[in-house]
Amino acid sequence: MPAKILIIEDDKDMATVLAMRLTKAGFEVKFAQDAAFGVKEAHKFKPQLIILDLGLPAGGGFAVLERLKLSTHTDQIPVFVLTGSGDDSNKEKALQMGAQQYIPKPYEFETLLSEIKKAVGEPA
Repeated sequence: MPAKILIIEDDKDMATVLAMRLTKAGFEVKFAQDAAFGVKEAHKFKPQLIILDLGLPAGGGFAVLERLKLSTHTDQIPVFVLTGSGDDSNKEKALQMGAQQYIPKPYEFETLLSEIKKAVGEPA
């Protein structure tokens, strides 16, 4: 059974390309385009990993991260923040709030894939 990954990203093209590449790598992938739907989808889909953008409509990425980490249904799911924000204070805040990884865009897909595999317990 493939590991499930939820991408919460408002850039549909970016999310689509990432989802296609992760699907090709053997994962089951869904994506949500705003904060509110992302939290609902995390509860419904029950992913093994969440990739989260910070710049989201309907709440923002930090609000999503906070809600995910406060819920007993989602607090143990590793969250990778994948964002175009180059602000170091955002990195510190995301990691303090419970994000497992903070990855700036643009990113190397192979590096991201390796980190994802480690986080979900698959051989890299």
